[in-house]
Amino acid sequence: MYNGFLLHNVVSPERLPIFEEINKTLNIRVFFCKKEYTSRQTVSNILSDYSFEYTLGDDISLPVGENNPLIINWDLLGHLLVNSYDYYIACENPPIALNILTLCFASKLTSTPLICWTGEVPQSNFYSNWKRNPYKNILVKSYRKITHKTASSHIAYGQRTKNHLLDQEQLDPGSIFTGTQVVKSPDTESLKSKNKLKKEYDFSNQ
Repeated sequence: MYNGFLLHNVVSPERLPIFEEINKTLNIRVFFCKKEYTSRQTVSNILSDYSFEYTLGDDISLPVGENNPLIINWDLLGHLLVNSYDYYIACENPPIALNILTLCFASKLTSTPLICWTGEVPQSNFYSNWKRNPYKNILVKSYRKITHKTASSHIAYGQRTKNHLLDQEQLDPGSIFTGTQVVKSPDTESLKSKNKLKKEYDFSNQ
């Protein structure tokens, strides 16, 4: 049995090293909602350098407005009900909002603690684009409210995210821990060097 279940949107090379570090201590299974590459074989080659176990979800994309469709994995709930975990970790991301709500439901149903790992900051252009779409805006507000209420604790990417969770979301300070979203690697250093992405993601603790 794996100790933890971690839900993530795509197979992102810049995030894989930190999943590997987490796995050394906590023994996790990572569920990727959507594969970033063209074939499962390509993804398997990318993940072959890592020891953590993973599942590539069977995804369906739901077009809601322009760009960034909603992703839903029809096999996620079944996986959560069949397999037992000590805790769930939700890597917060609007396109997988429906999957995160599924994780919240499973958390309540199985009394499994949920941890919300988030880099939510108001300066993000990505989130702003979603908020301009009325349907996505309602979904984002709703799923975040439910996620924050369900989660027993939150991991903030950095201090800016923590401040946002305290000031705007008004969460319990004792439930928020400042962490990181990446560990140093060529991929992450390249990511941090892009000015646009510096505004999109909270690297203030790195």
